[in-house]
Amino acid sequence: MAGVRRSNKPAPIVPTAAMASFSFLDSDMWALGARDHQQEAPPDIAFHPDPPQGGFPGSSIKISDSTYEIHSDCNTFVNQSLGHVLNEVWGPYSESLGGGLPNNLETLVISYRYSCDSNYLTCGDKEEFHVGKPYGLVKWQHQKLQTDGTYATPDNVTYFNQMVAGQTQVLTTCF
Repeated sequence: MAGVRRSNKPAPIVPTAAMASFSFLDSDMWALGARDHQQEAPPDIAFHPDPPQGGFPGSSIKISDSTYEIHSDCNTFVNQSLGHVLNEVWGPYSESLGGGLPNNLETLVISYRYSCDSNYLTCGDKEEFHVGKPYGLVKWQHQKLQTDGTYATPDNVTYFNQMVAGQTQVLTTCF
């Protein structure tokens, strides 16, 4: 698989390196928002089967080269890698997340495991992105693998459950 490429155009803005893997959840499905920092994934790596499917698990894909770029501005970046990566789509589920979201919201959970061994059997970190129809990203959490082979209680959980009238504005000087 190809490594990182440098293009003349700026990379899309995404919350984390993991989020690039979930670009298939477009505005017609269960869209994820974009913010925080810029990152560019290799153009010829398939991050998901097409079309992605929910299930228990549904779609699943293994990525052996997770090299990406983190941009601090339009021209300055560093290369990073999360090692071997396993992406899975789970659900749909019914979740009640509080705030301004309705109870029993239909969600898909995108499991993003990274720092995996070459057989994808042991992955040091796991992030879950809960996307709710039609809101997009409604919950994110991170867990570390414990020595007994199970994931610890989440060490970081963020809910995106407050509804505010208005619209988002993409801020970038790179385009």
